[in-house]
Amino acid sequence: MIKILFLIRYLLLITLVGCSYKLGLPSNQLGSIHLTVRNDSLGAQLAPLVDIAVREEILNFSGSPIVSNRKDADTFLIVTLSGYGDTPETFRKDDTIIASSFGMHLSAEVVLKNRSGEKLYKTTVIGKSSVLRTTIDTVPNDRVAKNALAKDIASKVVLSLLNESF
Repeated sequence: MIKILFLIRYLLLITLVGCSYKLGLPSNQLGSIHLTVRNDSLGAQLAPLVDIAVREEILNFSGSPIVSNRKDADTFLIVTLSGYGDTPETFRKDDTIIASSFGMHLSAEVVLKNRSGEKLYKTTVIGKSSVLRTTIDTVPNDRVAKNALAKDIASKVVLSLLNESF
């Protein structure tokens, strides 16, 4: 029995060392980041929401410091929002004119540049969220849906950066 446990531990150790598996979050490869969020969409007030959400995601998952001065940054992250839209998703079964829920979508172009202006990474991510009308005579509150949309975009932006090797 002791030999079997020893063999299992030995194989586990060989597997972890042989595969170069590292525990924990990815290392900081980006250095300090200067973040710019531009809103080229028709969604009002989305740029500040996405800016805050991206900053939170970067601090939580990448460990890279975010600087406010461009001169102090090693890399520049530019997120350009576009393609905002909202469409009806569901209708009440007794009323087909007024929608019960609306879906929102937003696309963001993500560009990462180094100090010399060379593009290190470029991709486009798409975020989605929904808002539900609580009663027939109320207007749906899109603030909650916009916050969810901003968080969805931010998580996809940071995840795409973390999955890329530089």
